Amino acid sequence: MSIRQPFSKLNQGAIKGFTLLELLTSILVLSILLSIALPSFLDSFDEYRVVGASEQVYSHLQQARIESIARSENVTINFSASSTDQWLYGFTQGAAACDVSATNIIAANACTLVVNDGDETIHGVNGSDSDDLILQRFAGSDFTNVSLSIENFTSLDSSAQITFDPMRGLSDSGAISLISKHGNKMKVKVSRLGMIRMCSPDGSVSGYSSLAC
Repeated sequence: MSIRQPFSKLNQGAIKGFTLLELLTSILVLSILLSIALPSFLDSFDEYRVVGASEQVYSHLQQARIESIARSENVTINFSASSTDQWLYGFTQGAAACDVSATNIIAANACTLVVNDGDETIHGVNGSDSDDLILQRFAGSDFTNVSLSIENFTSLDSSAQITFDPMRGLSDSGAISLISKHGNKMKVKVSRLGMIRMCSPDGSVSGYSSLAC
């Protein structure tokens, strides 16, 4: 008959833990890996924000141009920028700049487009229908630490607006520069022919040419 030994004696040699030296070594290695990876990780997020802001500006410029052609009417996009992340812009029908600070669709000179809601009254055509007004106002608060500035705008009416003309297919020209906290730079350019393109002026953002800037 075999005698069963206590469980604690059978597994006495199998139960092991970490020594203090092993634990400190593991923490040191982890700290080194984090110090190497963290800057790259943060820069990726920084680049993502400036690209996101640039793509939004680009898409709204394209939308303003398309709306101008579809409506056979001038559409003007207006910027309020101070080379900080507290920037605003918006677009509206007509050749006059809209008030980018207005957040109410019925405010004077608010940045709006008329989109028929399907009833018999179309705002500005056969009466007033505020339900047809869609606010087209956008803020830099959606993109933390991304500053915006404008350069070389050619508009005669304002130094901060671009008007798309559907009849001639032309527009004012200018450039919108966006810079992230860590110095990643993007630019959105509009030519006199209404062509819109994105680029990275110093090549700091991968995937975007600096030659087009």
